[in-house]
Amino acid sequence: MKPVRSILAYCSCQEIKDSKGNEYSRIPEWHNCDYIRKRNKLIPQAEEYATAAAFINGRVDSYKFSYIFSSQMDKLAYETGLVA
Repeated sequence: MKPVRSILAYCSCQEIKDSKGNEYSRIPEWHNCDYIRKRNKLIPQAEEYATAAAFINGRVDSYKFSYIFSSQMDKLAYETGLVA
């Protein structure tokens, strides 16, 4: 029998809000506040790296920034042991 995960009664993480910014009435079973908190701490480092790497001709190329930022977040999450 598959173990039942408890569902949180409340959470303010942005990831569990609908497209209008309203909180869902029930926290999704897949949500993990601890993971979100740890991952979000990596954002400034990934953003700084991506901004520098995507700076072309005096401006930041948004497509290159998005690709590099996403890749850097994955790399940092792996390096910090957040994901395997």
